[in-house]
Amino acid sequence: MRNLMKSFVIGVAAFLVFVALVPFSATTAVAQEKAESTVAEKEVSQEKKLQKEYEIGTMTVTAQKRVENVQDVPASMSVFSDIQFEDADIRDIVDLVHFSPNMHMKIPGTDNMIVIRGISTFDMSKYSPVGFYVDDICFPVNYMQNPELFDIERIEVLKGPQRTLYGRNSESGVINIITKQPDNELREKIFGEYGNYDTSHGNIDSYRAGGSISGPIVRDKLYLGLSGQWEDSDGFMKNEYNDDDEAAEIDHINGRFTLRWTPTDRWDISFIADGVDTDDGIGYYRFESGMAETGRHRIAYDGPYQWEQEGNGQTLRVKYEGDAFNVLSVTGRRDFEDKHGGDLDCTPFALPWSANLILKNEIETGALRVCP
Repeated sequence: MRNLMKSFVIGVAAFLVFVALVPFSATTAVAQEKAESTVAEKEVSQEKKLQKEYEIGTMTVTAQKRVENVQDVPASMSVFSDIQFEDADIRDIVDLVHFSPNMHMKIPGTDNMIVIRGISTFDMSKYSPVGFYVDDICFPVNYMQNPELFDIERIEVLKGPQRTLYGRNSESGVINIITKQPDNELREKIFGEYGNYDTSHGNIDSYRAGGSISGPIVRDKLYLGLSGQWEDSDGFMKNEYNDDDEAAEIDHINGRFTLRWTPTDRWDISFIADGVDTDDGIGYYRFESGMAETGRHRIAYDGPYQWEQEGNGQTLRVKYEGDAFNVLSVTGRRDFEDKHGGDLDCTPFALPWSANLILKNEIETGALRVCP
C-alpha cells in the first residue's frame, strides 16, 4: 500500500511538473518566434532601404511634346541631366557628342555640322538635318547650333527621323535643350577658372567665370532666375604676317534672364530672355612644308580670320493644366547675326582666295499644343 501511495505521489508530482512546464515552453516558443519575426522584419526593412538608396530616379522628358517618364518613350534617345553636365564638364554641343552614341560633330571652319546616324549636311550649307530647340524655340541655322551650355535642366537627343512631331529639317534627329526654371528653392552658384598654355611664342592665359542665382520673389507665385558666363583668351596661334598674337583668340559672353509666374496651381507662365556675343579668331591652319611653311603655333595669313556672333532672344511660355487636357503656348523671337572672314589659301601671298560672309536671321515662332 505504501509503495502504491508512493507511486501515486510521484505520478501526481510528475504531472504537476509537466503542467507547469507547458506554459513556459509555449511562452519560450512564442518569444522565439517573435524574435525571429522581428529579425526578419528588420532584414526586409534594411533591404528596402538599400533598394531605395540605389534606386534609379525618374527622368521626366518632353520628347513627344508631353511630359513623360523616359522609360515610357518608345524612341531611341539619350537624356542628360544637370548633374551629368557638371560631372562630365560638358560646356557645349561639341562636348556633348562625345557622350551620345551614333552622334558626331564636324566644324570645318565656322559651320556646326551635327551628324546623327551618319546623316549630315555639307560644308557651307545653311540648314541642318538635325532639329535644334532651346525651350521649344527652333534654331534652324547650323551656325546657331553650338550654344554654350550653362544653367541647363536637361538635354534630350532623339535619333532617327522626327518629322511627324517636329516637321522639316529633322531627318536625322532632334536636340532639345531645356533651361532651368526658378522655383521656391533658392539656388546660387559661382565659378571661376584659370588656364595657361605654353606656346612657341609665349605663355597664353585663359579665363572663364560665371554664376547663377534663382529663387522666389513672392513665394508660390513669382520667381526670378539670372545666369551668365564669360570666357577670354588670347589664343595659342600667332600670325607672323602682321605680328598678331591673337589669331586664335576667344572672347565670349552669355546671359539669361527668366521670370516665372504661377498665379494658381493650374497656370505656369514664363518669360525668358537671353543674349550672346562672341568674337573669336579662327587662324588655325598652317603649312608644315613649302613656300608658306610656318612653325608650330604660328600662321602667316594676309587675309581675315575672325568669327563674330551676336544674338538675342525672347520667349513667352504659357502652360495650363486642366482636368481633361493640358495646353502649352510658346511664342518666341530670335535675332541672330554671324560674321566671319577667312583667308582660304592660308598663305601670306596676294591671292584672290579670301572670303567675308555676313549672315543675319530674325526668327519668329509661335506654337499652340493641346494634349491629354
